[in-house]
Amino acid sequence: MPRIPRSQLPSPAWYHVICRGVDQRAIVLDDVDREAWYRLLLEVEVRCGWKIRAWVLLDNHFHLLVETTQPLLSRGCSA
Repeated sequence: MPRIPRSQLPSPAWYHVICRGVDQRAIVLDDVDREAWYRLLLEVEVRCGWKIRAWVLLDNHFHLLVETTQPLLSRGCSA
């Protein structure tokens, strides 16, 4: 069952975003994967106009603390 849509707050707004691997499987396997993930995170931050205030990357999931400048958090998933 999908989760209910995230409510979009007026900007600026802060969000705690979490993303897990399917069946809790690893999303990164080594330092090369971690570097690639970090480069992608920086690209999304610029493209979406976000400010990533904090992040943590674990083997099977990550957490972001994101400040948005526009109420378009979902752009990061589809942009």
